[in-house]
Amino acid sequence: MNRGFTLMEVLVAMVVFSIGLLALDSAFRGFNSQRRLEQDRVYKFLCEEAALESLVAAPPACSDSHPVPEFRQDRHACGTVLVHLLPVYGGASLALAEVLSGNSWHPSPERPPLRRLVRCR
Repeated sequence: MNRGFTLMEVLVAMVVFSIGLLALDSAFRGFNSQRRLEQDRVYKFLCEEAALESLVAAPPACSDSHPVPEFRQDRHACGTVLVHLLPVYGGASLALAEVLSGNSWHPSPERPPLRRLVRCR
């Protein structure tokens, strides 16, 4: 009785093994691209939060004379973040700061806008 595998059995096993490796490779590539997208989203959120917090640390000059919203570009280590300042009229000098996503304001249900009430100088 002859023990061992024939050449055809070895080739079929190698083909099956190669197909399994290709499937794993495509799964890992998909995982890595999703991980990169999630890292970018978190980084963008942290930049937007830093822009709002900088308005708390250094209050903007809000004018009560005009109700037109003011657009402001804050520069951070992560780039330019657009912030929309809308004066709130009342006893205290306050403004509603809202981060604009991208270059224009398009609210989406997946990502609600980031807003904060800030004190004006």
